[in-house]
Amino acid sequence: MKKIILGILLLASMGTVEAQGVYDHQYRHWQSVLNAYTHQGRVNYKGLKANDSPLKASIQILESVSKAEFEAFTIKQEISF
Repeated sequence: MKKIILGILLLASMGTVEAQGVYDHQYRHWQSVLNAYTHQGRVNYKGLKANDSPLKASIQILESVSKAEFEAFTIKQEISF
């Protein structure tokens, strides 16, 4: 249940990020996926496959960055992206 709620919150926050046109360079969306599906360096692939909406939402956030937005990043932000 906790992971489903996490997915819903991640999807909801994605709309906020896109609406503001501000990319989260702290990668909170990706960190939430890692926190939910990794433990001591091991990935819970079975759990991630059963509820892949947080991963898909995180990928969608990355894909939504426009070329113009990317070009406005600093060099360090571009490299980390």
